[in-house]
Amino acid sequence: MNTETKSGGSVAVITGAAVGIGLACARAFVEAGHRVAVLDRDRDQLAASAAELGDAALAIPCDVSVWDEVRDAFAQIAEAYGRIDALHSNAGASGYFLFEDMDIEEMRSQVDVNLMGHLYCAKAALPLLSQGGAIVFTASVQGHVTLPGCVPYAASKAGVMAVARALAVELGGKGIRVNTVSPGTIDTPMLRRDLTGMSDDKVEDFLAQVRGANALGRIGEAREIADVVVFLCSERASYITGEDILVDGGFLAVKKF
Repeated sequence: MNTETKSGGSVAVITGAAVGIGLACARAFVEAGHRVAVLDRDRDQLAASAAELGDAALAIPCDVSVWDEVRDAFAQIAEAYGRIDALHSNAGASGYFLFEDMDIEEMRSQVDVNLMGHLYCAKAALPLLSQGGAIVFTASVQGHVTLPGCVPYAASKAGVMAVARALAVELGGKGIRVNTVSPGTIDTPMLRRDLTGMSDDKVEDFLAQVRGANALGRIGEAREIADVVVFLCSERASYITGEDILVDGGFLAVKKF
């Protein structure tokens, strides 16, 4: 890759970028003038999403729960771009299982993706992050309050908030900011997957409960998370670090579900 390609334009890396919040963030970074490296373990969907993003996107298949794949992905980013200005570590895994019934493999999978995957990506990104760069991890309102069936998910999301707070302290002297964004219920393929198997009546009852569980009375859109992520990675957020930004429609302000 030539020097001109490496030196031109800001570079953002987004994981879990094939669909949902990750894809919305990739679009928003491109609209803000960034080149993007988009990572996801779903090769086919990633290729389709990267084609939509156009020449500004470099697609790299990667399972963030596997350190060797993360290391190799960031080596490709280094070769293509030479640096990173923003990392949105977004890839996540969910599933609702009562803890006493949960398989160890499922427990391990959620922690590996939702906690270790963020640690791996941050570690691999650090040598490439420019002065004034930013890291944003996708956490969740479930890192604050939770529902039955979400023990490892809630634990891993709370853990990544702690990662951001601690890493912000370590990296502040280098001018690198680290924050988390905690979405509420967002209209994504993950939400629709959770509705699989429900009857139409049960789906509508569930969605009505979800809408009524926040102050705005609606389900959020992925672009509403993307706008916050791009802001947190911009100079407009230059004095924000070690924070968790709730984008939940007031879910935590409403004492009901």
